[in-house]
Amino acid sequence: MKQAPILHGSQLFRENVQVYINRSDEAYQDYMQVLHQHDFIEIAYVLSGYGIHQVGEQYYDIRPGDLFVINYDVPHRFFTKGAYEPVVFNCVFTPAFLDAGFLGKNDFHEILSSYLFRNLFPEN
Repeated sequence: MKQAPILHGSQLFRENVQVYINRSDEAYQDYMQVLHQHDFIEIAYVLSGYGIHQVGEQYYDIRPGDLFVINYDVPHRFFTKGAYEPVVFNCVFTPAFLDAGFLGKNDFHEILSSYLFRNLFPEN
């Protein structure tokens, strides 16, 4: 497989922020149809539309409600199948965002609380 272009977190993340959220039809639309990879982790939620999600050499039919976790350095792309272009919400974050504070957490609410409290009360 040919090397896919790399989207760098430095293009997305503000200084000292390791999380970025966007909607595919509002920002970085050029990357929707193009096989690409990045130096961050992505959680992609299909809001509407239908299409295909290519991850490496695998192809998956997508529809509203589908959720994907894409590791860094994994080539992928979403593209349209039929008349309804997919609209995807992306939550992307650096690998460093997943720090040791998440180890031993057994459910998402514990992880979310850990992140929120760490950012609300950084001195603690």
